[in-house]
Amino acid sequence: MAFGFGRKKEGEDAGAGGKFRHNRAAYAREDVDDSKRGRPSVSLQSYATLRGMRFRDSIRLGAFMSASPIWKEYVFNAMDGALPSGRYGLIEHELDEQALDQDGFQQAGGYYSVRTTWRNPDDWKAFLTYGALGGQKEVPNEPFAGNSGWLPATAVSIRVPQTRLIAPLDVRRKGNFPRFGVRDLGELGAPGFRATGVDKDAASEATVGEALGAGAGAALGECPYPYVRLEVGYGLVTLRRNGFASEEEIKTLVDRAERIAEAFAGACGRLARPQAFDLPVPPAEPGPELSRKQRALAEIADMGISQAAERIAAEMGLEVEDPARFQQAFPDVVMPGTARLVCRGTLPGTAVIGRIVYTAQGRRAGSTIRGGVLLPAASSAPKMPLGGEPVEATNMYGDLAGDIAVFWDRGRVSGQLGAVDLLRRALATAAELRIAST
Repeated sequence: MAFGFGRKKEGEDAGAGGKFRHNRAAYAREDVDDSKRGRPSVSLQSYATLRGMRFRDSIRLGAFMSASPIWKEYVFNAMDGALPSGRYGLIEHELDEQALDQDGFQQAGGYYSVRTTWRNPDDWKAFLTYGALGGQKEVPNEPFAGNSGWLPATAVSIRVPQTRLIAPLDVRRKGNFPRFGVRDLGELGAPGFRATGVDKDAASEATVGEALGAGAGAALGECPYPYVRLEVGYGLVTLRRNGFASEEEIKTLVDRAERIAEAFAGACGRLARPQAFDLPVPPAEPGPELSRKQRALAEIADMGISQAAERIAAEMGLEVEDPARFQQAFPDVVMPGTARLVCRGTLPGTAVIGRIVYTAQGRRAGSTIRGGVLLPAASSAPKMPLGGEPVEATNMYGDLAGDIAVFWDRGRVSGQLGAVDLLRRALATAAELRIAST
């Protein structure tokens, strides 16, 4: 259970004097002023300019959707571009959202200057308004709604496509995780930390241990911050710390995040089985026989994607491929997220072998998925900017990953998958950018 210092009384921080009007707290005493203000006191635009990065300020970038807060109103001083290593990355100040229950923050640990109110959706006021009609008060789909609190933080996210080859990993200090249901990382090279996702399969456990031993564990251990969270997966490595970090502190955070990213890129990369793009990937390995309950849970988790794959393949004359095998075969593909649906064959309107791919970005991207198309790269393809090139007319990005041209939708979907329209827009994007053979 979380503990804090100070509880909000109804009506406090209602906006007087420019104070943050929503549920708030700080991970550390030195961050209390940032928490009260609810935003950084300085701009990082000059920091971004000096390093050749694009200053975006308050934005959610599609490439980092799983790592960024769910509303752009929680983001400040965001910048993307080449980090010192040359990898594509995102740096931003954030309001880190933490869920509340009646006892306080659900995440364990210490909190400072806590000002929160938990609102019961079933209280008597809600009943009089909604319950008499047989309903329940709905949480508005808008920023700062629902039972959460917001805490100042700084995050560095780095694109590491190879991390899609392991189960998503969530690492925090021991004090932020319960003792049960998580893995103590001391024996794997990160004493003082626990994680979820390590025990999903033997390959993930061995790979995490290798990465921690190759420098990621040392970089984590050097973090002096009261709050640390490392998220690995969906093609990203994200290191988050408490407070709106200063420029000098950001430089140090970036260095630690890059060392962690390099270690996981190497360890995860050893799970890859690269092959030629025009060849079909091997079939999925047969898994263990599932019980009726396990089959039911698997069908729920599938969300109808398997049926959608069969429909798309039939409509477009393609073959369904195993997403896990696809990730192993093409570990460097830069499309955001982890593959959930892959169809291969001669794409309609082309004379080449290509693939229709839908990916999930998980975490803060929810259950939505993103569509993309892969084609052979043109022999004379121009160099793309780091992070890809957007084409406004098609609402898609285009980029290169070796000899593969990658096009992905800037939007996400949660219902019907319109693969025909996706392909039409991808081919128009390919014609505009001149990076693919069709």
